[in-house]
Amino acid sequence: MFSSSMASAIEIESAMVVGEPDRALNLAASTMIRKWNWGATWERHLLTVAEAELENRRYADANETIMKAREAAPEWLVNQRLARRLVRDLLDSRGVRWARNSGLADLAAQMKIAV
Repeated sequence: MFSSSMASAIEIESAMVVGEPDRALNLAASTMIRKWNWGATWERHLLTVAEAELENRRYADANETIMKAREAAPEWLVNQRLARRLVRDLLDSRGVRWARNSGLADLAAQMKIAV
């Protein structure tokens, strides 16, 4: 089940692997990626985009993207190492009030991460 959307997602992840979050975000913005139903690959793509957004200090965007992954696969998300790191990094870079207002504090509690 390989598709152009999946190929684009892999290209975005590759940009992150080589340390190019700006390129990853440009690719994500310029490609039309459709959600696909093949394991947790879509949710993993969302975490990659959130990671790029966080690296570019686009905290609200990163939070929104993580929440999309949470909505799509809540049980899966709380067990992902990358998701846990992103939530911790967002908590470290934003205030407690922001975390509570954005829903991040609830997700952190689900992951058993102190706010």
